[in-house]
Amino acid sequence: MSFAGSLLLTGVGAMVYKFDRNQIFKKCPDNRLGDKSYKKKYESTTARAFNVVGNFFNEFFNGSSFLYPLAGVRFFFNNSKELSFPILGIFALYLLMYSIVSIVYWSTITPVYTALFAIFGPPGLLVAWVHAILQANLLTMMFMRLCHFNNNLITITIKSSGFKKGFNKRPIKYYVPINTVHSWTFHLPWKFFKYFMGFLTLVVLLVISSIPLIGPLLFNFLVSPFIAKVYFSKILRMKGLSNTARSDEFFDHYGQYCAFGLTAGFLENLPIVSGFTLCTNTIGGALWGIDRDLSRE
Repeated sequence: MSFAGSLLLTGVGAMVYKFDRNQIFKKCPDNRLGDKSYKKKYESTTARAFNVVGNFFNEFFNGSSFLYPLAGVRFFFNNSKELSFPILGIFALYLLMYSIVSIVYWSTITPVYTALFAIFGPPGLLVAWVHAILQANLLTMMFMRLCHFNNNLITITIKSSGFKKGFNKRPIKYYVPINTVHSWTFHLPWKFFKYFMGFLTLVVLLVISSIPLIGPLLFNFLVSPFIAKVYFSKILRMKGLSNTARSDEFFDHYGQYCAFGLTAGFLENLPIVSGFTLCTNTIGGALWGIDRDLSRE
């Protein structure tokens, strides 16, 4: 129940953000490709794969993106007057969601773990209960990240940093009209395959997260680049990048996303504290975007 409920809430929150009306909606240029769509998708996927492999180590080790979650903590303490109130609201929402998820988790899944580990005596019970605390936090953070309640912190960070130039654009959202041949012969089948594989992957990851104690740590480690992708999404939208351009950015700098996500995910492993690090990681993502923009000038 707690798994299904968290997935449902996470999916609803992500879909609302994905189709935010603040975007400029345009028909996808690929709509006219016809039977060449599969060939182009194969070529772009292959190019992205080579990009990831070729750039990964350079991006991961030579960049400093792993430091930005920590920079977010420092920025908060230096600008606590502007950030304290919005962070308090997000933290309160985190506590509410964590309480709800915990109640459901402890009512449904924890008794199973408790029965299995009771044979090991008090140490076994301790393992089962600590894991329940960590797992409830993991499920809560899935929802909190993808619902983007923390996005106002990015606007405040940009304002507080004094660097507003270029962060006031509306991104383009390319879409494929459902009443086209391209939609039925390529777009919808591809989307179905993509989301189905994504769902299967998430199920496997949640099974891994169920490993006592180390499972939640492994989960965040494995999804680290996608943690960063969520945090960077808003700042890239404010730069006016389309959904296609943001996807290219992700694969072009996959190593940087991994490095940021590893640090951010590590900080989010501690229950209760993660309600605060959710906010500072968001600030860190904004600082990353600002510094990248400055470096390109």
